[in-house]
Amino acid sequence: MKSKILYLLWAFVVATSCTVKSVKVSVINKSSLDRNGELVEVYKEKVNTKLRIYDDKTIVVLDEAGKQVPYQITNDGTILFPATVKAKSEAVYTIQEGEPIKVEPACYGAVY
Repeated sequence: MKSKILYLLWAFVVATSCTVKSVKVSVINKSSLDRNGELVEVYKEKVNTKLRIYDDKTIVVLDEAGKQVPYQITNDGTILFPATVKAKSEAVYTIQEGEPIKVEPACYGAVY
């Protein structure tokens, strides 16, 4: 009986440890200039697959300090977010499930 409980506990730990909780996006700046607010594109389908999101759950994008970064999902399934990276360095952004903050639109467009 004890061995069955230990086996089930072990199976639970293995199953939950295999679940990816977040996706890391590395943004590398090889130039000698700082980059502020440069748009990064990530395919939402690949993020959903890695996070095992198969419904309309919302995501958040976090910078290295853990602060939410505004993002947009385009009609072709691309996640766009602004990245800031110092010259000749790398910044790592995290995408995970969560409730995004409210952001005021910076611009508006129309489809004709």
